[in-house]
Amino acid sequence: MSDDLTPKEGLCDIFVEFAGMEAHSNSPHGDFSFRFVQKRDGQPDRLVATLTFPVRDSHDGFPGMMGRAYDQLIQVMRQGLFHAGRMRTFYRSEASQRYPKYPHQR
Repeated sequence: MSDDLTPKEGLCDIFVEFAGMEAHSNSPHGDFSFRFVQKRDGQPDRLVATLTFPVRDSHDGFPGMMGRAYDQLIQVMRQGLFHAGRMRTFYRSEASQRYPKYPHQR
C-alpha cells in the first residue's frame, strides 16, 4: 500500500497555523509557536495542540527566523511520519498474528 501525501479537500479537519513569536529578553532569538486546530463546518475552531520551537537569529530578521521555524516544524512532522509508519507496520503485523481474519484460526 502506497501512501499519497498530496493534500486533498476534506482529508483531515486538523490544520496547522502560525500562533505567534515570543522574543527572548535581551536576545535576538525567539520562540515560534504553531497551533493545530480542528475546523468543522459551522463550528468554532478548536485548539488541539501547540508546538513551540526555539529559533536563533542569524542576522536575517524575522523573515529568516520564520523560515527556520517552519523548517523545524517540517522536520518534526517528517520524524513523526517516519515513526508512525514504523509503528503502524508493527501493529498491523501484531494484529494479523493475534487476530486472524478467520476466528477459528485463533
